[in-house]
Amino acid sequence: MRRAITAIIFFLLACGAFASDFRKTSWLMSKEQVLASEDGTLVTERNIAGQQEVIYRARFEGYEGSVTYVLENNKLLAASYNYKKDDTRQVYSHMKESLTRQYGKPALQTDSLAVWRSERTEIALAYRAEKTCYVAFWEKGYFARINKLTTAE
Repeated sequence: MRRAITAIIFFLLACGAFASDFRKTSWLMSKEQVLASEDGTLVTERNIAGQQEVIYRARFEGYEGSVTYVLENNKLLAASYNYKKDDTRQVYSHMKESLTRQYGKPALQTDSLAVWRSERTEIALAYRAEKTCYVAFWEKGYFARINKLTTAE
């Protein structure tokens, strides 16, 4: 019995070590791994300034939107959700509640912006003037590099 409990504990710890950072992906995955993980409808793939962008049409928690993956040197470094026509802020409110459940209270919060910081990921939820909801996820080291920070705070 003791061995069974120990085995279960090790299994659960191993599963936690491979938790995803965004949807079913983890930072630094290859493009092939990202494509294999996604079950949405592929909209486009494009190269922009040395980065690869892969965009899907997908549903998240009942809302239809687009999902964008950003890779550099075949490594996943950022991803985002974009929901158009959020006239009543329903998607924004739902996403804020969902992210708060998952990551705790935002580190920064205004009327139209909330920011979370986890061990591996920086997250920003924004309600934009054109009445869209946008959620960006960045790998911590990439976020520090693009913002010219000396360390990923």
